[in-house]
Amino acid sequence: NGIVLDSPLANVLIKYKDPDGAEEHEITYPVVDADYHTELTEQDKFIASVVEFALILRDSEYKASADLDALITRLDSLDFANDEFKSEFRDLVKTYRSNSVKEQ
Repeated sequence: NGIVLDSPLANVLIKYKDPDGAEEHEITYPVVDADYHTELTEQDKFIASVVEFALILRDSEYKASADLDALITRLDSLDFANDEFKSEFRDLVKTYRSNSVKEQ
């Protein structure tokens, strides 16, 4: 409709602790109109994959039909050629699946 908002649509509050500390940190990110898009980016798909893996690991009630095979298929479809950390995450998920199958 062409309306441009001056204020954020929402604010995302992230709380975290350093792995070796007890001090809690907070970061707030404003979500503005320009952040909205209808197509998922490679980054969106990767972030969704990380969240899905966490839900699977916790056997969360919110995981719905999430499963490792579909997750790995999605990760394999993403281009991680220039990102060793994302490639390492994909390898971690594959190793987890391999070890899970051995334990059954």
